[in-house]
Amino acid sequence: MNRVHIHEDDEGMRSLHPVQAIDDIYRDISASQEHAEKHRAPDGIGWTKVRAIQRPAVSFDVLDVEVGSLARSLEDILPRIKEFEIGFGENNPFHYIQNDAYCYGLGPHLFIKVEEDGGKIESIWFEARPKNQNELVLFRKAIEAADHLQPLSIADYWLDMVGAVADQDFLDRYCDAIARTSFKRAPLVKPPEAPKTIGFNLSILRRLFGGK
Repeated sequence: MNRVHIHEDDEGMRSLHPVQAIDDIYRDISASQEHAEKHRAPDGIGWTKVRAIQRPAVSFDVLDVEVGSLARSLEDILPRIKEFEIGFGENNPFHYIQNDAYCYGLGPHLFIKVEEDGGKIESIWFEARPKNQNELVLFRKAIEAADHLQPLSIADYWLDMVGAVADQDFLDRYCDAIARTSFKRAPLVKPPEAPKTIGFNLSILRRLFGGK
């Protein structure tokens, strides 16, 4: 697999943050749950009002973390996928293609995407829909390897789950939830639709009006 192409609705819904951001993430996921219940569409599918995911106060660009060491650790576990595309359709402002992406994974169903700026980590997000237990084990090894370099927390807005990667009890529960919503085929808690983050909205503006 040397290319990933995903729908823009999936961008950034599962992400890794510095562990110092975990309190902000707890608050934001709680606010997201409240918003979803308050603004759920009458037919139960989707929402009547969109809410942007809030960027935590402590982010990678604040910590000034080099991308190189993390890239090497991930590549030891998951192959690099350089061609990465988001979005479908003509005149889609969310559409973009990268030909030298820092993406590590097995395909559109399982990858870790590192966004960088000037050689420093800007953000990390991922998809985790493993096809079997072996793929789930690889995913867990990859995020644990990343955590060894920089202590991390997980924010999953599909499953409404937050926790530190180093918390083995949480990571066990999280991987079990991933299994149940992928190869074990249990239903998701929330419908597969969600808003973009402020950070990703800013990146879209850069694409539309110039800049990186």
